[in-house]
Amino acid sequence: FAGLNAKENVDQVEGLRATIMWTVPPKLIPGPEFAVSTWIAFAAPQGLGGVSYRIAQVGWMQTDLGHPRLFWEWGTSLSDTQRQAGADVKEARPLKVEVDWDGLGTFSFYADNVLLGKGSVSWTPTDVGVFAETHNPAEFLPGTATDPELITGLEQKVRGKWLPYAGKVLTSRAQFRVDVSPDGSVRIWDVRQPGSS
Repeated sequence: FAGLNAKENVDQVEGLRATIMWTVPPKLIPGPEFAVSTWIAFAAPQGLGGVSYRIAQVGWMQTDLGHPRLFWEWGTSLSDTQRQAGADVKEARPLKVEVDWDGLGTFSFYADNVLLGKGSVSWTPTDVGVFAETHNPAEFLPGTATDPELITGLEQKVRGKWLPYAGKVLTSRAQFRVDVSPDGSVRIWDVRQPGSS
């Protein structure tokens, strides 16, 4: 993982939104379980490491050597996870994503201001965040130091009002970098990408 996570006052957060854009593609390893993705989410991680199947997320995902696609997902456990795939997503084209929580267990997922779907869960969120992710250590996140994946307009909805999101940087690998600009935009990259030195 590489991104931002917040645990404070999550019970007051009704929505999360951002715009994601990248121009340097990820490096993928072919295989049925491997993917590179970037997303925003509500979650309730269990145990160590922060990984959780109790998640409601929306963003883009690329599996194998196919095209990046829009995806939205919600779940409670490994055996109770729903993932939906949408249209192809293009590099260098901003993707606006939003996930809203009704406070009673139903999440609504949006991309480019269009409702993609809804999903219900039995848990209460304890974390909200934005992340880029790989599943295989040999895969590279998109972006370089000079041309990172860019996440802008990162906001959370509290009492019906959109406010700037403030989370803490979280990375799971030494090769991943996250930088937050004074304007709140997030830059994510992988130092192993050609041109990142």
